[in-house]
Amino acid sequence: MIYLIKIFEGVISMASGFFKQTNPAMRFLTGLCDLMVTNLLFIITCIPVFTIGASLCSLYKIAAEIKRGEEVFLFQDYFKTFASCFKKATLLWVPLLVIDSFLAYELYLLYYVLPEQYQLLQYPIIFVLFISLFIVIYSFPLMALFENSLKGTVINAFKIGLVSFPTTIFIMVMHILIFVLFINGSIVSIVILSIYMFFGFTLTALVTFIFMDKAMDRIPDYKRSKEILDEED
Repeated sequence: MIYLIKIFEGVISMASGFFKQTNPAMRFLTGLCDLMVTNLLFIITCIPVFTIGASLCSLYKIAAEIKRGEEVFLFQDYFKTFASCFKKATLLWVPLLVIDSFLAYELYLLYYVLPEQYQLLQYPIIFVLFISLFIVIYSFPLMALFENSLKGTVINAFKIGLVSFPTTIFIMVMHILIFVLFINGSIVSIVILSIYMFFGFTLTALVTFIFMDKAMDRIPDYKRSKEILDEED
């Protein structure tokens, strides 16, 4: 009986040690859970389509907290950011969605419907899409992380995109590559879809933010906010 009690105490001790936040395995499981729950919230809040802008703000807010090692209050932080950014994010996202959809349709016509002599028209369209991606990549994270007017946010996003051009190109290529692999119709598409159903959106946002973070340091307000957080830690 004494041996059974000692064995039981040992099991309890091991279990309590495992579930401590300092345990590497527990930290990994907690982080994975955060990724999956955030991913689910993002998918649900994107369903109306016009809310994707606000959802991106919330997604990058959580990604920033994870990257900085801050304590994440998942539901509170996600929906607080969603509500506070909703108006500005929607005012930016909906026009961008309409314009980019129209330009993508124009490219389709140039490549698959119109004669070859019209294909030179693709270059100004691609240029406008390129500028649009500049804005999309940086605007929603900027909205999530500090207060600014919509105009100021777009201007800052454009400036960062130009000044940190290599980083911007890398982020663009990463997203485009994932999209191209997804639409190729092979087993890779199924794998990518499965990953994105569970934690892919959050993981992509986190990887993107890791590279984006230094580029955004070029904004004085953002850099100061990080310095304040470092002092508090």
